Amino acid sequence: MELATVESAKEEAEIEELLKPEEPDNGFWISATRLGSCNLFVFFKTGKPVTYHQFASGQPDNAGGKEECVEIFKYNDMEMYWNDLPCDSARSKKKFICQS
Repeated sequence: MELATVESAKEEAEIEELLKPEEPDNGFWISATRLGSCNLFVFFKTGKPVTYHQFASGQPDNAGGKEECVEIFKYNDMEMYWNDLPCDSARSKKKFICQS
């Protein structure tokens, strides 16, 4: 098992369907990480650039220059969005989405 890669709207929709029962603002780690200090994200396992994404408005913002990891979260019990967060922050104790 490994963190899920989300490479299309279809894959995003499948994940959203699974996460519907979750509480708003509960984030789930996916397999994407920032490459350096720019807004280029790659998948952990393959190193391939993230070409499909659904970042929330104003994201990714790399707040404090330390937001290297990516979560998917449900905003106000509505749409699912992506957000960048520090991988080791107190808020990083999130669930995760895996694939086999």
